[in-house]
Amino acid sequence: PQLLEGLGATRPDVIHSHGLFLLPGIQAYRLAKSLSVPSIVSPRGMLMRRAISSRNELLKLTAISSLEWARLRESALHFTSTFELAESMGTGAALGSSSVIPLGIDLPSVDPLPPQFRVGYLGRIAAEKNLESLIEACVIAKVPLRIAGEINTPYGEQLREHAGDEVRFVG
Repeated sequence: PQLLEGLGATRPDVIHSHGLFLLPGIQAYRLAKSLSVPSIVSPRGMLMRRAISSRNELLKLTAISSLEWARLRESALHFTSTFELAESMGTGAALGSSSVIPLGIDLPSVDPLPPQFRVGYLGRIAAEKNLESLIEACVIAKVPLRIAGEINTPYGEQLREHAGDEVRFVG
């Protein structure tokens, strides 16, 4: 509540936080509980088996079973792909109501952008990142896209094959 007052904000209708295993998300959940408003959590891949086992697996599983347990059970969960939802269910965490809402929007038409406008992506190239939507948006908008990341996976090779002239892989 002091945070809201400090920002000059009124009582929210809902509190939406991103990610897990970080203090701001836990604080957002506690604020939602104290104000009796719904909480939505977007794990952004942090509940997937690969993300949990990649670093500090024991610490993360302990956090799920203690700090994050109520938050995951009592919050609505926003996943950005069915793949992320399915992988997250496999971790054994008790999840609240879950919805898949992809990132991005469909535009009926796009005004031309300045010729110097470019888009870059630097990160892990994996199916749960939904890079095909980013590629599609850049192709529709005729905006150059540079993708930097390791592509030596079947998903990365598939993206490369279907990318088109607007997209270049640089990493």
